[in-house]
Amino acid sequence: MTAPARPCRVGLEESTSSVTEALRRHMDRYVGRFEPDPARMRVLRQLLACRTAALGTHLCVCEACGWSAPVYNPCRNRHCPQCQGRATALWLEARQQRMLPVPHFQVVFTLPAPLRPVAFANQKLAYGLLFQTAASVVQNLAAQRLDARLGITAVLHTWTTELSYHPHVHLLVTAGGLGSSLGFPETGIGIFPGLGGMPRLARQVGPDLAAYYVLTGRPIGAGDASDLGLVAALVPPGELDGAIRALASLGAPDKNRARVIPERFHPLAALCAGDNLPRLLAGESLQHEDQALAAKTLKTVGFKAPIACRIACELIHAGKDLPVRQAAELELGRLTEIFSTADALEGLSSVGRRRPKFEGV
Repeated sequence: MTAPARPCRVGLEESTSSVTEALRRHMDRYVGRFEPDPARMRVLRQLLACRTAALGTHLCVCEACGWSAPVYNPCRNRHCPQCQGRATALWLEARQQRMLPVPHFQVVFTLPAPLRPVAFANQKLAYGLLFQTAASVVQNLAAQRLDARLGITAVLHTWTTELSYHPHVHLLVTAGGLGSSLGFPETGIGIFPGLGGMPRLARQVGPDLAAYYVLTGRPIGAGDASDLGLVAALVPPGELDGAIRALASLGAPDKNRARVIPERFHPLAALCAGDNLPRLLAGESLQHEDQALAAKTLKTVGFKAPIACRIACELIHAGKDLPVRQAAELELGRLTEIFSTADALEGLSSVGRRRPKFEGV
């Protein structure tokens, strides 16, 4: 049955499915080769009957122009590409609207083969546990390594491209998350922080303390960030909306205002002050009142990329008195240099797999 031409574009859209057409052509061969179970056979029969005389018709009427025509009924099976095509498109559109404008990674969790028969017999329970376990593992890892909570979109697949039972969950995970700390971990993966983060920090806490945090990658906790004036306020999640409105009513803050750095941060800044900075970069012992802290810092920086550490310190001191835009341009001007190093390749390729081994080349 073919619906007559319509005088307007309002209403149902035509849909065709190469999957359904392939089933019509090769159904007998597929059944003979794979011997699908009764549940799968029921789905296949519904897909073949979709929008055919086998399921009857209904009258489709356009309220905009008065057009009407009998149309074959859909099967409405959740596996049917003809019935679910529009629903899939709407679902994808809704997911894209929720996606954060940040890089994402795909992570896949699957059940071992011995557990698949158990999962097939207890699908609702097994799929729920698979979702919960996958999300829990990723969030726990992020909490341990990043002190952050990630954004996750999860999708369940229950078969392979060969239509064999193989339940697994695809996670689309943000490459970062919401946390109660901030930091500069880049020297640990062979590169240096970019986009103006270093000169901004140097203006706010001074170049020596900025160099300490960049070289060591030590996270700055919420309390420390507040004491250093890096954040405007610390509020519980339930009070966030009110705090935002209150801060907005005060106008734009002066980010470059003079700050008094609390005394407890002075020993950290001293590690990268004066002659200690070249000593630290060279791996030599530091002159410091707290030798345990100095030794720990020296060991930590020893695991970082030497070239990245050197360039980061040069940029911090070169840009400390420049406008932020010019200082950021200095960083951008050295990106080709750092990404051309073997250390950058080693660090970036080892993320999440192993501790990188930097050679200073």
